[in-house]
Amino acid sequence: MSILVFSMNYKNFNKFFSKTGDFTLPGKKVQFILSPVSPKIIVNKNNPKKASVLIFCYPKNDKMHIILIKRSDYIGFHSGEISFPGGKFDNQDKNLQQTALREFYEELEVKLISKKNLIKFTPLYIPPSNFIVFPFLTYVNFTPRFYPDIE
Repeated sequence: MSILVFSMNYKNFNKFFSKTGDFTLPGKKVQFILSPVSPKIIVNKNNPKKASVLIFCYPKNDKMHIILIKRSDYIGFHSGEISFPGGKFDNQDKNLQQTALREFYEELEVKLISKKNLIKFTPLYIPPSNFIVFPFLTYVNFTPRFYPDIE
């Protein structure tokens, strides 16, 4: 697994993030516009498996960073892909939010205690693997130490 980082000004991010409750995100509408496949496929979900990802933001050197990982190589649809940390819902998870936090910890060994800043985004159906992915976004005001799982 590899870690990739994108950055923006930390103060601008904080200012924008504090206003996320003031407007509605376009969710499904944008998904249909950006989808490389027919909307019929997206609507025809055949008992999809559930998964969650965490869009994790943190400051470093006055820049807000977002973390992406490179998935391990294996036989399967998402082998070697660049993605947000996350994975499949486990029956031991109370909810999909907990799935995102658990997977984030398993992949990067960063335990997030506070869930107050966790924002739920529109779920996205992934036709090739028949997953519906529930994205969550959160941020912290410090630079964590990451210990990526190298499997």
